[in-house]
Amino acid sequence: MQYAQLKQIYIDNLKKFRKQAGMSQLQLGLRCDTPASYICEIETGRKFPSLEMITKIADALQVPPHLFLLDARPKTPVQAARPLLSAFAKKNLAEQLAAQVNSTIWRVVRKF
Repeated sequence: MQYAQLKQIYIDNLKKFRKQAGMSQLQLGLRCDTPASYICEIETGRKFPSLEMITKIADALQVPPHLFLLDARPKTPVQAARPLLSAFAKKNLAEQLAAQVNSTIWRVVRKF
C-alpha cells in the first residue's frame, strides 16, 4: 500500500469518526489543544499529523488509534455498487408488488 493511499484512509476515517462523535473541527481542535485550522488541513490532506497528534485525536474521539488506518472502503467497483443495486432492486420490487396488489384489488372490486 502506498503512502498516499494510507493517508487517504486516515483522512476518510478521521472525518467519519469525527462526524459520528458529533464534533466539529473546532471542537476536535479544542479537545486536542490545536487550532481547528490544523484539523481542517489534516482532513483536506494538506498536512499529516504526528504520532503524538494521532494519539490525541484518537483519545478525543474515543477511538483506538489503529482503527484510523483500517480501510473500510469497498475493494472493487462491484462491491461499491452493491448498496446502489440493492436500493434499486428494493425500489423496483416494491413498485412491482404495489402494481400487482393494485391490479388484484381492481379485479376483485370489478366482480362486485
